[in-house]
Amino acid sequence: MSTIPVQPSWVVGQQVNAAALNAIPNGLAWLYQSRPVCTVRAASSLTTSLPNQTWTTVQMNTVDADTDSGFSTSTSLYTCATAGWYFVMGCGVFQTPASNTGSRAIRFALNGNPVAGIAAHPPSNYNAGVSLQRTVYMGRGDTLALQAFQDCGSTISTGANGTEYPFMSLFFYGA
Repeated sequence: MSTIPVQPSWVVGQQVNAAALNAIPNGLAWLYQSRPVCTVRAASSLTTSLPNQTWTTVQMNTVDADTDSGFSTSTSLYTCATAGWYFVMGCGVFQTPASNTGSRAIRFALNGNPVAGIAAHPPSNYNAGVSLQRTVYMGRGDTLALQAFQDCGSTISTGANGTEYPFMSLFFYGA
């Protein structure tokens, strides 16, 4: 198990130099060193069609980081290679339908089954974003997906709004 390094204290007016910085034991590298990290997102041109009242896996096609090579852009599933506890975050961004009725929601699915807890947003007249964070235990070979739902009465899509886009991030923090 990793030990949290003791960081130096700085005082007002103290001059920071190379020797002082070199004395810091790995800085915050202990947080991510040899720990699985995965951050994926949908590029601005990628949308996922969301049928009315159907939980659907959100398509992601851009991998920003994936230390265990667990994410598949063809299935939008993360397959766990290192068993343990993960902090997972996700965001769904929804295109505005013709009628602003119904709700928008996201959840995580572990091996195709819902993980307890959803995040929902009431209807609105703009691209609605919904975010969710959870702690999830994954065994080796388990799969995780971000799923979206809407019930406006017709099919709508996920989308992007400037710098907002659907994403999913996983951070391993212990076995």
